[in-house]
Amino acid sequence: MVQIRFVVVLSCAILVSGVSSGAVWYVGGAGADDGNAGTQDAPFATIQRGVDAAAKNDTVLIAAGTYLLDEAVEFKGKDVELKGATGNAADVIVDGQEKCPCIKNCTYDGKNPQVIVSSLTVQNGFSSEESNIAGGITSQNMALITNCVVRNCYHGVSGMKCTGGGIYLAEGKTDPTRYSSNWPAGR
Repeated sequence: MVQIRFVVVLSCAILVSGVSSGAVWYVGGAGADDGNAGTQDAPFATIQRGVDAAAKNDTVLIAAGTYLLDEAVEFKGKDVELKGATGNAADVIVDGQEKCPCIKNCTYDGKNPQVIVSSLTVQNGFSSEESNIAGGITSQNMALITNCVVRNCYHGVSGMKCTGGGIYLAEGKTDPTRYSSNWPAGR
């Protein structure tokens, strides 16, 4: 099996200005449970539950901690922001446990979500899918990745072309009327 391991540190000098016009969904911290309402006082336990509850322009704010994945966090056609609550990528760790890709933004039911991923460490992601799915962060659509650390992620398929162990970003057409209000000016 071919294994490609990357350590990538992303630190973009892009400042996201303004405040989200969408709702904020909270993940992790004291009393976290996926049966909760996703509020600051009653947060969800998993990132995927936050994404599932979110609508366009919403933010999923993730508390400090390590989030172990058994399957990739998927946006499922939603324009959403995943954001570490402290602003320090070292505080919020999304760990694929070498079982699965960590974060996937793929076309879903004909929808092409435009997403933001910020202030997270994404690690130990693994993809064995034959398509271009990285172990760390994959986006087949518009994505802004800022202030993230991606490490120890890989893609391994025996005899297959391996593209991007840590991050795979595909080019695609975008509709400027669909940009999240969280996107910085000058897109």
